[in-house]
Amino acid sequence: MSLSAEFPFITCEITLEEQEDMIRRHHPHFVKHFPKSVYVDRTNCGLGAFTSRRLKGNRKLGRVRGRIITDVSYTSDYCIDAGGYLSLEPAAPFCFLNHSCEPNCQFMNYVPTEEWSDEVRRNAALERAASISRRTANLENIDAVYGVEMWLETLRDIAPGEQLTIDYAWPDDRAIPCLCGSKNCRGWIIAPELLQSFLRKREKLQQLALMQTKAG
Repeated sequence: MSLSAEFPFITCEITLEEQEDMIRRHHPHFVKHFPKSVYVDRTNCGLGAFTSRRLKGNRKLGRVRGRIITDVSYTSDYCIDAGGYLSLEPAAPFCFLNHSCEPNCQFMNYVPTEEWSDEVRRNAALERAASISRRTANLENIDAVYGVEMWLETLRDIAPGEQLTIDYAWPDDRAIPCLCGSKNCRGWIIAPELLQSFLRKREKLQQLALMQTKAG
């Protein structure tokens, strides 16, 4: 099935489940700001974001827009930590960025340094948001109202047709086996600084399970 008219950044056929997910994340007032060179295509682990032109390293590629979450307990597979106990649920197509242990892109949040205190920043963000009428709020700038300015930046030169990737750097309680295939793959999707302690803990648990099996 072709959805190019409804989702112009999709270049492949997608399943019904993927279409429903896309509809939930598709915000035309956000997507129109995305670089024309970014498109979504099939990968070995679902959908992914790609570039159709050569990109230079250490450059801003596009503003990451989406829904700001103020619930401190909120979590999802896509949300980004925006500081100040805030999360950003990115809109398509940047919500389809896949993980790599050797990523070619990264998220950067540009906010005033005096707002980096979580408590101060959260309170200031909620105060600003409360002052904006729901009927008159400019949805294209609603992330700025909360003091969030998230950008996707390139870490190196990227060739046309190359997939855009980031390092998910998940906490150890969310770590899953990694299939990125990079030369220096960590084997797990986890923050680099947590890898060794995670592996030691996992090895101890495996040894304990083995001892219990032998004892039983």
